[in-house]
Amino acid sequence: MDQLLQVQRNPDYARELKYRTLAYFYSVSATAHGDPFLYWHWNPSDTKWPYPHMHASIVGDPGGRGSRLHIPTGQRVTIEQVIGFLIRENLATPALDDWEAVLADGQRRFDAYKSQ
Repeated sequence: MDQLLQVQRNPDYARELKYRTLAYFYSVSATAHGDPFLYWHWNPSDTKWPYPHMHASIVGDPGGRGSRLHIPTGQRVTIEQVIGFLIRENLATPALDDWEAVLADGQRRFDAYKSQ
């Protein structure tokens, strides 16, 4: 996971900072050192693919393009959504018993303060 962030003061909470996401690059591999098979990217400064999109390694891909396809997601994808997806689909084991509440809180805060 990579995120390009900008730190700024939170106008609603004097003691908190707000992290503004400028770009993200998430990937999922089957093993710690394996090739990723799912990717989510958003980099608005990329003139060719500035919108949120995903890539997937496609088994038996007849066109041979595989993970080079840019599949629109329609909206920005949060790390909370990616982690929830991995746990719900049994691709990852949660580290916390209250993982759903933790992810829901993070998503709620993102939705409340997102800049775009």
